[in-house]
Amino acid sequence: MQLTKEIRTQITKAITEIGESVATIKEIEKKVPLERHALSKYLHIMERMGYLEYRSVGKAKVWFINKAPLKTIFKALPENMTFSEQLLFDLISDIPVGIILIDKNFKILFINNKIERKYGDIEEKLLYKSIFDYNNPLKLKKVIDIFDKKTIKSYFETKDRYGNILKIRASRFINPNEEVSVVLILDDITSSKKTRERLRLVQQFFSVTLDRMKEVVILTDNNQNIIEANTRALQLLGYAKKADFLGKNIMEFIDEEKHKEKIKNLDRSSKDFVFKCRIKTKKGNLFSSEISCSLVKNNKSLHGILFVFSAK
Repeated sequence: MQLTKEIRTQITKAITEIGESVATIKEIEKKVPLERHALSKYLHIMERMGYLEYRSVGKAKVWFINKAPLKTIFKALPENMTFSEQLLFDLISDIPVGIILIDKNFKILFINNKIERKYGDIEEKLLYKSIFDYNNPLKLKKVIDIFDKKTIKSYFETKDRYGNILKIRASRFINPNEEVSVVLILDDITSSKKTRERLRLVQQFFSVTLDRMKEVVILTDNNQNIIEANTRALQLLGYAKKADFLGKNIMEFIDEEKHKEKIKNLDRSSKDFVFKCRIKTKKGNLFSSEISCSLVKNNKSLHGILFVFSAK
């Protein structure tokens, strides 16, 4: 038997109209123009496909809309899964981010292993309380906007109840009964955020330290492009704004070809060195200076060069 979209829609609509999305086959057949035997087969097909679930009440079965198809897949035995279901099962089981499915009341319908390991078994509980320890969902406005049909997806960052920083993608998910749920993908970015903050503080410290030095200090990458410089370098070479100076190539300011060639040929095996040469300013003025070149490298490659030269 082939389950058409029309039959599937008739059955889900009938169950929804009966109330609380729960119905017996006797109640369903009053609303769906199918004889009992065919209707029973379609109900079981929809159950296998994840659209419906049922509970046994005595000898009868009570049918209801499956609001968490992902949970149905996860509870199924591998031999009962289709290839697509097995693929989805493997993907969601091993994915390194958390996945949560919630209904319009923010009740959690499904969680993957990543979420369960971190927050425990929180299915059937409220998202805003279980994950974020909020008293209500008002702080999750971007999720509310999806339920209110103002958008179909949103992105935001917030902290969970443990203080971890979560990067969250929320997307609309249409259930078999056409009700809207929301799938949330949670990525813990606490470590990367802390790393970026530490780098920012180091960079700030580096900049302050450079500006206190009397010497001209310029840091380039391994292509000799300037990535950092102190205020003294800007003043000496004729630049009012640091943004106009960064990105320039150090070769623009070295006036002697033999020294340019030596700098171009630097690699991981090269050693620090000192040389004297003419320096050219933005306006084309020349002055002589002693320049110290210190190589920024590790065991594998050259990352950059630190130039320090005396002011004129």
